[in-house]
Amino acid sequence: MALHLYSSNRLEILADAFSRLVTDDPLPPMLPETVVLQSGGMARWLSMQIAGKTGICANLDCPFPNQFVDRVFRKVLGGEDFSKVFDRDILQWQLMKVLPPLLSEPGFEILKRYLQGAGGVKMFRLAGRLADLYDQYTIYRPEMILAWERGAESNWQARLWRYLQGRDDCQRGVIHRAGLHGRCLAAIHNGTAAGVFAQGRFSVFGLSSIPPYHLDIMTALSATVDIHFFFMNPCREYWDDIVSGKRINKLAVGFNREPEELHLVEGNSLLASTGRQGRELITLLHERGEWQEHDLFVDPVAEGSGATALEMVQADILHLRSGPDGECGLTGGDGSLQFHSCHSPMRELEVLYDQILKMFADDPDLRPRDILVMMPDIEAYSPLIQAVFSVPEEGVAIPYSIADRKLGNEGVLVRAVQDIFDLGRSRFEVSRVLGILEHDAVLRKFGFSGEDFARIESWLADVNVRWGIDPESKVEMGLPGTVDNTWRQGLDRLLLGYAMAGNGSRVFADILPADNIEGNESEILGRFIEFTEKLFLFTGEIRQQRDLAGWSELLADLLQEMIEPEIDRQQEFSLLVRVIASLAEKQAGAEYRELLDFDVVRSCLDHDLAQGGLSTGFLTGAVTFCELLPMRAVPCKCICLLGMNEGAFPRIGGAPGFDLIAANPRLGDRSKKNDDRYLFLETLLSARKILYISFVGQSNKDGGTRLPSALVSELLDGLKPCRDQAGNGRADPVLRHPMHGFSRKYFDGSDARLISYGKDGYRAASALSAGVPAAPLLCGDLPLPPDIGNEIDLQSLLRFFRRPAEYFCRNRLGLEIDRNGHDFESSESFSLGGLDRYQAGSWLLDKLLSGSAPDDSLDLLRLSGILPHGSVGRAESARLRDEVSAMADRVKGYRSAANAEAEERVVEAGGWRVTGSLIADCETGRQVIYRFAAITAEDRVSGWLKHLFFNCLPGKSEERQTVVVGIDKTFTLDTVDNSREILAELLEIYRDGTRKIVRFFPKASFAFAEKLAEKGEEAAFARAKEVWRGSDFSRGEGGDPYYKLCFRETDPFDREFAEIAIRFFGPLLEQGGRR
Repeated sequence: MALHLYSSNRLEILADAFSRLVTDDPLPPMLPETVVLQSGGMARWLSMQIAGKTGICANLDCPFPNQFVDRVFRKVLGGEDFSKVFDRDILQWQLMKVLPPLLSEPGFEILKRYLQGAGGVKMFRLAGRLADLYDQYTIYRPEMILAWERGAESNWQARLWRYLQGRDDCQRGVIHRAGLHGRCLAAIHNGTAAGVFAQGRFSVFGLSSIPPYHLDIMTALSATVDIHFFFMNPCREYWDDIVSGKRINKLAVGFNREPEELHLVEGNSLLASTGRQGRELITLLHERGEWQEHDLFVDPVAEGSGATALEMVQADILHLRSGPDGECGLTGGDGSLQFHSCHSPMRELEVLYDQILKMFADDPDLRPRDILVMMPDIEAYSPLIQAVFSVPEEGVAIPYSIADRKLGNEGVLVRAVQDIFDLGRSRFEVSRVLGILEHDAVLRKFGFSGEDFARIESWLADVNVRWGIDPESKVEMGLPGTVDNTWRQGLDRLLLGYAMAGNGSRVFADILPADNIEGNESEILGRFIEFTEKLFLFTGEIRQQRDLAGWSELLADLLQEMIEPEIDRQQEFSLLVRVIASLAEKQAGAEYRELLDFDVVRSCLDHDLAQGGLSTGFLTGAVTFCELLPMRAVPCKCICLLGMNEGAFPRIGGAPGFDLIAANPRLGDRSKKNDDRYLFLETLLSARKILYISFVGQSNKDGGTRLPSALVSELLDGLKPCRDQAGNGRADPVLRHPMHGFSRKYFDGSDARLISYGKDGYRAASALSAGVPAAPLLCGDLPLPPDIGNEIDLQSLLRFFRRPAEYFCRNRLGLEIDRNGHDFESSESFSLGGLDRYQAGSWLLDKLLSGSAPDDSLDLLRLSGILPHGSVGRAESARLRDEVSAMADRVKGYRSAANAEAEERVVEAGGWRVTGSLIADCETGRQVIYRFAAITAEDRVSGWLKHLFFNCLPGKSEERQTVVVGIDKTFTLDTVDNSREILAELLEIYRDGTRKIVRFFPKASFAFAEKLAEKGEEAAFARAKEVWRGSDFSRGEGGDPYYKLCFRETDPFDREFAEIAIRFFGPLLEQGGRR
């Protein structure tokens, strides 16, 4: 039997060699072909390569290195049932059990100080770090573990390990990998393993790093089976001893010598800087046996053809060249090496989208499957990828898939469950509870629709639920146990409102019934109360301590009662079920039966969920987006790297200060930094036509320059000699993109490298270049509505003139802007202001005018939950009572002579029939309009329309007087002789407003008309624009979302605006009005 080493700079050449091995020397049909790989993505790629060569790939067994070694242990050591006590997850809970009693012993002071005053979560996380280290020690330092067991060391880590080993449920040196490693090697060397492997060979493919632990087992097996190692070697020359320039300079400083005096060779600077991991593997391979070597190198530069920049860089690495050898061959414009600097990750994706379209245009043979896009942090880019590639412009859709997403961050079901977990330690704010209900899986479980959710929001706003389950929950938080604004008060009001009509004044058992539950809404209310009661119950349950099995049972029940996944979310739901069930398995495996707070269990679940990912998305035939991971770079025509920012890549691994591996590094040790450097090198070698590198190189705040990853800078530095030789050394190889996709630079041809296929961007750039103003919502008038007729109710007319743009959008276009629903407060009121004060004052004013006693009405307000609590509430109530009482007296003073009640009336004007209800007395000729607020332009609009309508009504008195009463002022409108003609003219404006957006804005139009009479037209337009724009202290009228939609960036103040303002407010201002 022998060791075979296949070396090539191209992974597909190694795949061909493996395919030939499998086909030329096939195993018996029922035996699987075992090939050790490092990732599932590599397994998928290799199987596709074999199928492409042979027509089929079947019975291919692809274990990871640890899985393979575990199989060898079971085969060689007689199939023993090895205990899992020292598996990482089980070991963490074992440490949770043994650490507390050890903290008081000598030698563990460092841990005692670290955990001083800490809760269980900090202990759990420390146990996790220690479990990780011990797991690594058994693989990377097995001899140290065995020496500890012999008592060779007295440090606290060694003592802690011996304490774990000294338990009754352990057998020394057997149940962990360090002990199994030695026993297995001894069995292989003494010949007891001969004949246990029926395959006759094992293969290792594409690994760029492997610990000596695994290599020892694999090379030892060569005594009984053939071992075929397929290694992607970037260089065909001897390069074990090359040293990076940075390292040479550092050594020169240390030895106080010139760099040349050290006689160290850099070879190729990029290979020396990034290839450390590969050099160490080559050294380890050569130290562990005599290999039959098979060199399969291919020169990237084909003879007789012009080399691209990418091919020349790859060839320099292959031949260990430090720079251009003779004619460099780089023209600098072939597009094989691209560097793109953008202002944000979003712009990186937008630029990539356009550049991929350009690649398809330039190469008709290029397919989506030929493009691989990698980035250091797929989680940060995943929503941006979907935003850009899922909403393509007309007819341009690029198929794509996203791999390596972690369900702990991406899963909608996971987020729903985590929101429920978060609720347990919250104040039960109404926004949090509704946030849970808003998850689709929760809505589906309780049978709610979107309309049901909106109705529930409205109910909760009406009954003023703010936070807190009930008075008892407030007391547990150390706060006064008041029922006001709690869930219990709000739900009781809703239930009582269904049982009895409160009419805003009937109280039962100190509960004011809600008046907004009608008919079959009771079913919705019942399901909502079921939802809240389950949350209340869960909140109480998680405040109790349980063992892991108890938590597993509780959380499994919660999952079944609160979540109903869609069909396409079953994989994610299964992960949740498995992770929760694993709690009980960990208890059984570690025999850990201590009672735990939920915070510890939550930390465990978050860790496990973060490790669980989607197993789909890699190499699916579409453009693949994935994370930059070791052994992930597979050959592709085009490889794109995004997010290559300084500090983001290579990633820095933060080892704890007590990590003994980091303190004494050896060949074969894992290093996140070295892994990433070698991954960059593999990526560079795996690109066949284009290597596309993108980074955030410009600030989107001030436009300042930001540096790319150090690896990108090194690649750029390595290209400079070739650019100099090609005569374009001054040209910046980095393409710096504008901040926006609608920049004119993409379309004016000033830089041929800047391209965009975006039609919207082109239109925007053209408009900006030509100075074309933004178009309004409508380019022309609509026909009159077919059902307009000649009848209208007064309330519709009032709604139109108060907000003409909103009326048009809602009633003609069917457009309704979401104003973000209800803005729920997360705390009780500490003062009565804003909308709450207006609503409370308006309600109280109506009560006083109907004859109710002020104090009785204030008690009803308190029960409604709108008033502040305690002494603040009493003081606010007194102030409100005094203010409302004073306004009620003013209103009564005007109404006493009229004694009017609301009646339905009809008026005919200009061929229109207007119906409406007024609180007016036609016999005495007076109507009184009041509102518990300061008089605004909209009040003047409403008052004027109602006054005109009142003037048109018949009666004994020919005088007609309308009194508008507000908090700050009162104004009076007297008889209008031509009221019917004015009303008819305003009805024509309404008719126009049903087919177009009329330029009437109550505030700006009133300001214009008022200033026009005083200062003239120029001052009037200026004043209208001030009101429209607003100031730093108040929002202008133009900030209304419907005005923004209808007028965009256009100027609404034209002659039509002036004419309508004069037509409406002119007669009103001529009348004057008395204070």
